[in-house]
Amino acid sequence: MYNTQPTVPNFQFRKEENVEEPPGTVESKFRTPNGDHLKSIVSGAVAGAATVVAGHPFDTVKVLLQTKPSRNLTMSAWFREIVKKRGISGLYRGMSSPLLAVTPRYALRFWAYDLGCHLFAPTSHPREDGGVTVTTSIMAGAFAAIPTTIVTAPTEYLKVKLQTQDGHVVPPQGHSRSDTKAARAGSAAPGIVDATRDAVHQGGVRGLFRGTFATLARDVPGFAAYFVAYEAVHTVAIRGVEPGMYGWEVLGTLGLGVGGLWMMAIPPDVIKSRIQASPPGTYNGFTDAARRMIKTEGISSLFRGTGPALLRLIPANAAGFVGRVGSLAIMNQLW
Repeated sequence: MYNTQPTVPNFQFRKEENVEEPPGTVESKFRTPNGDHLKSIVSGAVAGAATVVAGHPFDTVKVLLQTKPSRNLTMSAWFREIVKKRGISGLYRGMSSPLLAVTPRYALRFWAYDLGCHLFAPTSHPREDGGVTVTTSIMAGAFAAIPTTIVTAPTEYLKVKLQTQDGHVVPPQGHSRSDTKAARAGSAAPGIVDATRDAVHQGGVRGLFRGTFATLARDVPGFAAYFVAYEAVHTVAIRGVEPGMYGWEVLGTLGLGVGGLWMMAIPPDVIKSRIQASPPGTYNGFTDAARRMIKTEGISSLFRGTGPALLRLIPANAAGFVGRVGSLAIMNQLW
């Protein structure tokens, strides 16, 4: 029986101790079996591709808001300008970079998260019980950001460079040879090649990793929020809420917690975009960029692009969740 009075949520993503499910249930089909790294990698790659495609238009507008404050355009104005000058495809400028890296990036993310769940799970609640606690999910998500940054940092750098090339959004003014070549080609692939070549030419291989610390500062709280939301959606969608809880309690707890973590990720994301979009030597690291932005543009500059960043969460994470659990369900049926 369910309690008739509201209770304070004890929101843990695990089965009740006295509940037993036979093998082959819906719950088990949506989980990565312990030690099955192949399923973790493949499902992560599928989730990543779905996330990138669904959320990239919002990401493009977010980056332009963060890196081009002098244009003084609103989110809707950027959408209109991009579509007017480049068509719908303009909203997907730079998507080729994360798509090319989607397999190692998201596969590494989900593999590291699964590993973190095993490392941080309390011994009293082993992974075999079908889920993890909120604390374990937060710690495992934050842990996953560390190895994933190796792939994320250069991928984000190339994406930001392509998204902020003036020739792709506004009339060309003083294009570089590589920008003009990419524009003439009308293809994303030459843009990536030229952006990579320019970065290596200016700063060696190390140039591809500009903004790495800012990327890590963003992804530690960002990944924690992502995986808490992932586990919550999984629990509610597949098993329902725990006895004694109402749906609004679940949504309220999830919204406040995840929203808080995402808001912590916004300022380092803005700083990352600004560092990566600026010429080498513009900023002397993460702290210098933050200090100068606050001094010249005010504290609000650290929250530029919050609107499209939050709007992106809905389609991107929904697509990623469906891709992850759907691919796991198929693989768990096949082997």
